[in-house]
Amino acid sequence: MGGKRLTEKTSKRIEKLINSISIQGAVEKVKVMEGKESSSGIYTTSSELKAFQIIKTILALTPKLKNQIDRVSYKDYKGQFKIMVDNMPSKEICHLVLNDKVQKIVFAGEGTELMKVSAEEIAKYKKRIVEEAMTHLLN
Repeated sequence: MGGKRLTEKTSKRIEKLINSISIQGAVEKVKVMEGKESSSGIYTTSSELKAFQIIKTILALTPKLKNQIDRVSYKDYKGQFKIMVDNMPSKEICHLVLNDKVQKIVFAGEGTELMKVSAEEIAKYKKRIVEEAMTHLLN
């Protein structure tokens, strides 16, 4: 704060700037920094969780799969975020690579760039997501 003493006036101004969103943003930055500094640190970002929820919603809206949705889960690895069935990496629906340089969704080795993690972007791959899920959920 410039090395000055914290006065009551300054304290009140700072308190007005602090809210749940600013605290959440600060915590997210600290977690990312800790994950980068740690050699084994894996940090599940909010964008990865958002993508998982979008994909799970797409599957839940599919009549044949809506009763099987509780079998869909995720596993976060350093460098990729897998969405799979029955917690088995061999039953992977897709995986996401989301970092500062690239955002893509990968199906069976075929990667496609995403502009951003959003329902509109991920919904473009609805058919492929449902097909992959059906092969693992219905067999």
